Amino acid sequence: VASQSGESPKAEVAPLSRTRSIGCEADFKDPNKGLLNGRRRETFLTHELRARRYASLPFRRIWDSDMERYRQEVEHWRGLRVGWADIRRSQPVPVPPGCPTHLPTEAELLEMIKRARADPTGWTPIEAQAKTP
Repeated sequence: VASQSGESPKAEVAPLSRTRSIGCEADFKDPNKGLLNGRRRETFLTHELRARRYASLPFRRIWDSDMERYRQEVEHWRGLRVGWADIRRSQPVPVPPGCPTHLPTEAELLEMIKRARADPTGWTPIEAQAKTP
């Protein structure tokens, strides 16, 4: 609603809160349950993300082969335009495959935060692959 002085109304913006963004309101209000210090947090995240990247490698290999198939489909689709404009229009454009990621979802991030607070060295271990002779 505009005021009588001709000024446009200003929208009210709720202040951002760290408790709302990660959903740990009780943890921030409890002074005995503080955040991890920077070095411990960085170490935990470094190890945790490394394990997640390692675990995503098999999915990345599948994605690589899917991308190769996609590139072949695109070349075929592009080839249809030479003298085959009508056929090309009837062919749908190839859709690239989705790329796997090691980045955590919000729910996984919350779980990581809880684990880090409970044990700052409790990151996911990287399982050694068995070597085949």
